[in-house]
Order: sequence, then structure tokens, then C-alpha cells
Amino acid sequence: MRNESAAGQYAQVLLAIARERGQADHVLRQVRACAQVFQDRLIWRFLESPKIKREDKEAMLEKLLEGRSSGDEDLLFLNFARMLLKRARIVYLKTVFKRYEEIYTIATGVLPGRLWVAHPVGQDMVDRIGAAIGSKIGKRFILATVDAPEILGGFVFSSGTFFIDASVRGHLARLKAHLTDPSNPGRT
Repeated sequence: MRNESAAGQYAQVLLAIARERGQADHVLRQVRACAQVFQDRLIWRFLESPKIKREDKEAMLEKLLEGRSSGDEDLLFLNFARMLLKRARIVYLKTVFKRYEEIYTIATGVLPGRLWVAHPVGQDMVDRIGAAIGSKIGKRFILATVDAPEILGGFVFSSGTFFIDASVRGHLARLKAHLTDPSNPGRT
């Protein structure tokens, strides 16, 4: 419980600094990307081990976060992770990820969502899709992408109770259901 409370406080501080710098959305995207990487137990055993030097842990953190970052905006997140490491609080990082997303949603009114795509798309396209869906629903979304080649094309969107299947696979399934429905008068 104490760890949960401390992690919540760290998440609040991270959000406050990110908002002050206009980087709250960007940090949320980083949190989501890194949460997936940090699910690896070997990484956690390495970071939590008292036998491994802090410098080595910091080098590993930089290497892990390197592929997830793209410039000055990312220094905030990297420096935050370094600070947790320096203060021997790196064990809080997973909970900070979870709490940041919760606090972000409450503070900004922006809902987190997932966007499954058949092929990788740029962040500008993800943002445009999120804005288009948001304008129809009357909400704002920040989306994390999931590679899903099985949907063949288009996208699938999910956030809380909102779900949109605009995938080729979904269209084909609905077409098949329509054509094979015995109550369909157009069926031959």
C-alpha cells in the first residue's frame, strides 16, 4: 500500500511537470510504450538487484528508453526514470506507469484508447484518427497503436465502452453474416 501511495505521488509530480512543459500527451505515449517493455521479468530482476552497479542500471535504462524516444521531449521521462533509480525507487516504475495514465485521464479529460492497425502508421495519422473519432463522440482521445496484421486493413478502435471496427476483416465478417442470414430477403 505504501508503494502504491508513493508511486501515485511520483506519477502526480511527473504529470505536473509534463503539463507545465506541454508534454503530458507525449509522456503518456512514452509511459504506454515503456510499460510493455518493462513487463519482462529479467529486466526487473536486473534493475532491482543490489549486486548490479547503479551506472550499469542507468545504462540499461537509457538503452531501453532510447528506442522509445525522439528528442528533447524525452529527456523529461528519461530523467524521471534516472531519478527513481538514483533514489532506489525504481521498483515503483510499473505502478507509476499505471497511476500516470489514471491521473492523466482525470486531470485532462482525455480518454486513453487503443488503435489496432494492419500496418504501422505515423503518429500524425493516429492523432488524426483519434481527433475524427473524438469529434463524432464528443470526447478527446490519446491512442496507443497495436500492430494487428490479421485485420487486413483499416483499423479497430477501443476506449472504455467505445468500440469501432473499421477493419477489412470486420467488414468481410459483417458481409458474410448478411449474405448467409436466412431472414435476409436479398439472399438467393
